[in-house]
Amino acid sequence: MPGSEIRVFFRGLPSEAEDGAEELNAPLPAGATVGDLLERLAKAASGKTLCVLDPERGTLRPEYLLTLNGRFLEKARFSATALQEGDIVEVFPVPTGG
Repeated sequence: MPGSEIRVFFRGLPSEAEDGAEELNAPLPAGATVGDLLERLAKAASGKTLCVLDPERGTLRPEYLLTLNGRFLEKARFSATALQEGDIVEVFPVPTGG
């Protein structure tokens, strides 16, 4: 069974104004979940993505959130949410301020 290629955008990272959003294309086996994607990306994280991904835990750092195809996805659902070819994952810092 063929896998999927998922587009991942890291928004709001340091120096995004100069470099643009960090974008990755992540090939995954069929049936892979958001949790699988984050674990794979965290293990290979370097540069600015280390600000977002926690290689020890294999997931997002607590101060970031994720959308899947434009809809917020709760962290508790990462391991149960399967990805499909063409899905777009965007990672953002949690909004703060007041």
